Amino acid sequence: MSFGKNAPEGFVENSSRISATCNTQDFFHDIQSGYATSIFTGDPVTDALGYIVRATPGTGGAALNAVTGVFKGVTFKDSNNELRFYPYWAANTATSNTEAAKAYVIDDPYIVFTIQVGSSDGGTPPTATRAHITQNANYSFGAGGSTFSGKSGAYLDIFSVGTGATLNCKILEITPGYSAALGLTDFNPENALSQNYNNVNVIFNNHKYKGGTGTLGN
Repeated sequence: MSFGKNAPEGFVENSSRISATCNTQDFFHDIQSGYATSIFTGDPVTDALGYIVRATPGTGGAALNAVTGVFKGVTFKDSNNELRFYPYWAANTATSNTEAAKAYVIDDPYIVFTIQVGSSDGGTPPTATRAHITQNANYSFGAGGSTFSGKSGAYLDIFSVGTGATLNCKILEITPGYSAALGLTDFNPENALSQNYNNVNVIFNNHKYKGGTGTLGN
């Protein structure tokens, strides 16, 4: 993860909210051959007619539009019948015999993810403060992911922060271990509260496996 500079990498698995251990296990979900939107490692995905697709921010509410999990790569046989593994799905990829590709998805609804803070509004400082903790916010895909590293460019959109139950993410804390403001060892002041482009821990507020609707922030 990057701290204190505008270099988001999407949702990075951190820990489990309900377990002492967290192996961030992923499960296969199908991607339809020829699916026309790129998906990068760290992008949220959702279900649509038996396949996963990139999950549009702010579509909480109905279970169909809720977040299913976070994409971690994909394997498939290409049009030459060669087995491939990539850290991202390239838009319009054609698979052998149009068979579904197998995406690795972390779909546990209680996994805590670390994500960089950004803002879709140029007048809103891209920073998380203490007042934001326990509030909700949407994510944004920003400029998109990297075809070099395969990493997502998604960030937590602090401009969207509020208490609405349909906002995608619940802000739990600043990423631990980086802020003297929380009584921790200050070995990375670039991730202190109110520092631009700091990182926070979140859990999905509108996860499909929790019913698709979230809880109010406060």
